Amino acid sequence: MTIHLQLVETRGLAGVGARPRVLDFVSFVVQSRHDTLSPAHGGTVPSPRRRDSCQIRRQIAACGLGGRDQPRKRMSETPISPHELAANESAANESSSSGDTYEIAIVGGGPAGLVATRYCLHAHLSTALVAPELGGKVGYPFVIRGMEPVDSVWGAQVVHECETAVARSPELKHIREQAAHLAHLPDGRFQVHLAGGSSIRARAVIVATGASAQRLYVAGEKEYWGRGVSFSAVSHAHFFKDRAVAVVGGSQRTLVATLELADIARHVYLILARPQAMQELPAAPLLRRQRNVTPFVGWEVQQIYGDDFVSGIGLVGSNGETRQLAVDGVFIQFGLLPNNELVRDLLELDEEGHIPIDHRCQTRIPGLFAAGDVTNIQSEQVLVAVGEGAKAALSAWQYLVTQH
Repeated sequence: MTIHLQLVETRGLAGVGARPRVLDFVSFVVQSRHDTLSPAHGGTVPSPRRRDSCQIRRQIAACGLGGRDQPRKRMSETPISPHELAANESAANESSSSGDTYEIAIVGGGPAGLVATRYCLHAHLSTALVAPELGGKVGYPFVIRGMEPVDSVWGAQVVHECETAVARSPELKHIREQAAHLAHLPDGRFQVHLAGGSSIRARAVIVATGASAQRLYVAGEKEYWGRGVSFSAVSHAHFFKDRAVAVVGGSQRTLVATLELADIARHVYLILARPQAMQELPAAPLLRRQRNVTPFVGWEVQQIYGDDFVSGIGLVGSNGETRQLAVDGVFIQFGLLPNNELVRDLLELDEEGHIPIDHRCQTRIPGLFAAGDVTNIQSEQVLVAVGEGAKAALSAWQYLVTQH
């Protein structure tokens, strides 16, 4: 919504339909896409680097209300005055020994971080993205032997489009380094310390560092990642309809994944290194009733093998016995470890190490937001991360607006 405070001079009905008079007035922009202007109007908006100037001069044809459907056009950006321009550019590009200052810094280049970055750019915030790589889990496609083409990849498409837009944006500062530490400064701003030794400052931060899978570290695991090896049954179970799979782990997450796959796969081999797991975990009684689940309790995976795709696993028992199982997929379900190193000393994390956030993606520290699998809203779904990233960006924008 854009609120216009117009100065309109009325001279009776004879003025209607006459040649429009051009008047000056003040405009307050209160919408996210405020760079769009109706075709009947001309005008200016503040530059993204001059957001402190909420008063701008615009010109409009007071009677320019033709009502015709015309293509919308972008408003041009012009300085208010040389003095104001210099002051605002200086504030936006503040530099010191501690590094450049931005309105917002986003840490993490996965689905949540990329979408948050794009939303911040749309809002004309001076933005820094701290991420060595872009794409996150979307950068690792998953395929199995004989898999039908996937018709709907909305989540991946959204992320790839954001990745392209972010990579081409001249307004974005993309810092291709790992963030090492985040500090909350006395003036309310944040300082992001980078692995290379430098740092940047920002008035708000979105942490979207994701989570890392706990691996087996056996032969074939890395080679077949995305070609039969998966760390998420939630994301990939549906690919294995009427196929044989193995589930490896030892937690409640392992058993839940096994139950999910038992409804889809032809047969599920459950590999549990700890014999106690079947007695300790709440889901264990349900597994005993599954006819297509074969537990291997006290066994460990020694290798994963195949050709172009996974075709089997090698097991070793506690007594040294070895077995080979023919499977099309291996689900390694030890769990995900949230990448929380950045805020470990700054925030109180939940028992699993996730960043607690509220419904607006806000942490307990004003100006510090988080999104994606690093938070307690983790879902391992790209579309959920996309939505959380968008929400975090909108919440951060609202925070910055109210802090002016």
